[in-house]
Amino acid sequence: MAKKYKAPPGLDYDPVCGEHESLSFGVLKAHSPDGETRTLAEPIYRRLYPAIAPKDRHPSSSPSAERYDIILPPGAPDHLSSVDGLSWAFHSMPGDRIRDLAAIVTLRWPQVEDPSASLPLHEAWERSRCFAVSISKELQAAVVAIQHVPVRSWGFGPPHVHLIIPCRTIRPRTGFATFIKRLTSEEEGRQFFDKAWTTFCEHEAECLTPV
Repeated sequence: MAKKYKAPPGLDYDPVCGEHESLSFGVLKAHSPDGETRTLAEPIYRRLYPAIAPKDRHPSSSPSAERYDIILPPGAPDHLSSVDGLSWAFHSMPGDRIRDLAAIVTLRWPQVEDPSASLPLHEAWERSRCFAVSISKELQAAVVAIQHVPVRSWGFGPPHVHLIIPCRTIRPRTGFATFIKRLTSEEEGRQFFDKAWTTFCEHEAECLTPV
């Protein structure tokens, strides 16, 4: 059963969690509650530059997040490998048809701060990124993975990784195509990611073993 996650004030989506306390899911809408239109780039840059006001965020400078990567499905055009390229292509269809921007999954890693767990920060990142790769392939979608370590910069909370998944499939060589309906439904999306995370955890050793 889904339950609301206690999110910080001013968050741009409503997260819920289900089977896994360490995983929450939500949908980033194209319009804010007051009717303001958002672009896909905005929530991504917000997380690339945590605790920095929008007017002080400079896309040309290095992000202040701990780590980040843009993961694309096989055959995706190269111009989608940047935040601006991804956002521009996503919005290339008439804007009034876009109701949902992206699904966002947050993976929390309190084990990093637990001396008895012996989980290095970089390993939490690799596990999260490996999960993102599996999601990208299954959904034929882009995934922007961003790692935060709150204690190093702006506040409290365990290290975590945001996975931002634009709600449209990407076709080889042609780019964005149809909307992914399961990502725009709070209940269907939560169930999908709960199941995907359970499966991943059962087989993650295979993913993390060097070829």
